[in-house]
Amino acid sequence: MGQPAETLRFDQVELRRWRMSDVEALDRAKTESLDHLLPWMPWAACHDRQQTAEFLARSKEEWDSGQACRCPRGRLPQARWESM
Repeated sequence: MGQPAETLRFDQVELRRWRMSDVEALDRAKTESLDHLLPWMPWAACHDRQQTAEFLARSKEEWDSGQACRCPRGRLPQARWESM
């Protein structure tokens, strides 16, 4: 089984992988939600925009290399999602 679809849609929900163009929105969401995130993600307190950009770059590299979608025994679980 190959790499999963970049975008998945089910009913009114759409999931897609991170993109570099998400850096502003992701950093803003983290900043605006910081009080709620800190109990579970203490690293968020010192996580800046540059680190967000680095995370997105790493995510792209892992996707491109196939590391981002590895599952046990090299298989992806079956899903009821409809690929776009």
